[in-house]
Formats: sequence, C-alpha cells, structure tokens
Amino acid sequence: MAPRILTITLNPTVDVAADAPAVQPVRKIRTTNESFDPGGGGVNVSRVLQALGGETLALVLAGGVTGHLLAELLTEAGLPHRAIPIHGRTRMSHTVHDLAAGLEYRFVPEGPALEAGEWQAALAALENEAADWVVGSGSLPPGAPADSTPGRRASPPGVGSASSSIPRARRCGRRSMPGARGRSR
Repeated sequence: MAPRILTITLNPTVDVAADAPAVQPVRKIRTTNESFDPGGGGVNVSRVLQALGGETLALVLAGGVTGHLLAELLTEAGLPHRAIPIHGRTRMSHTVHDLAAGLEYRFVPEGPALEAGEWQAALAALENEAADWVVGSGSLPPGAPADSTPGRRASPPGVGSASSSIPRARRCGRRSMPGARGRSR
C-alpha cells in the first residue's frame, strides 16, 4: 500500500491565468484563454503527488466565496481535500501572459489575515488526519505565528525539517520531510 501524504496549505489561492494581446498602462485589457486552478504550495504538492499515483489529502484554509471556488476547483480536479473554514476570503492570484512582448505578469496578494482560532483549527485538523508523511508548503498568511515555518516550534509533529522533527514524527508514527517554501504559480 502506498504511503498517504498529507499536505497543509495555510495560504492557498485560486490561480487565474489568461493571455492578453498586449499589456498597456491605463487601458482596459481584454484577455482570452482564461483558466482557474487551485493553488498554493501544499495544494500544488498534492496535485503532483496525485498525478504520480500517490495517495494524498490536501488540507487548506479557505474562506468566503473564493474559498468555496477553491473547494469546487479541488473537487473538479478530483483531489482529496479538507477545507478548514476561515473568516477572510481566500486569495486569488492573477497571471497575465503579454503575447506581444512575450512576458508574463504575476500578481499575488498576501492573503487574508488569520485569527488565532483559525491557526489552532489548522493544527487540530493536522493532528486528526492519519498520514505517513506530512508536507507543509507555501507562503504564510498575515496572522500566522512567526515560528510556524517548517521545523519551528509551532509546527505540529511530523511537519518540519528532517533534522528538527524526525524524533517528534517518530513518536506520533509519522515521517517528516522538509516543506518546500514555494509561491503560487
């Protein structure tokens, strides 16, 4: 049986991408070939794992209408996920490919501010899911504790760098692997 890999994304995004004939200041720019994809570090890790035939579950913090859209996109992609509700709206990133210049423009908001209870709910959800491996990946939203990066004290067992959390991971029956600090597409 393949190991189950749990990912956690504290600051997921709905990635919106489109082509534009040319990007010009102060002009209304019509786009084509729009796409909407679920994104954020852990979500992207889960998407790759699933494409490679792995068993994965993506834990995401999601809120507002954009959080509902994120969950819908994850469902449409057939990606197993669990949305942890937050008060703020899930962010939306925008990527525009300027066809005339051959350039790509990326606009990535910082994301909604987390409340203390929301951060605690993420930790509780992480502790309540069975997994052989846990990957924490992606940017941190405003309000996330400063020590919540992989391998730090606030990380739950099984999340963090191999050197700092292997003993904790073994105690709780999980393996740990370094989280890839990534960004949205």
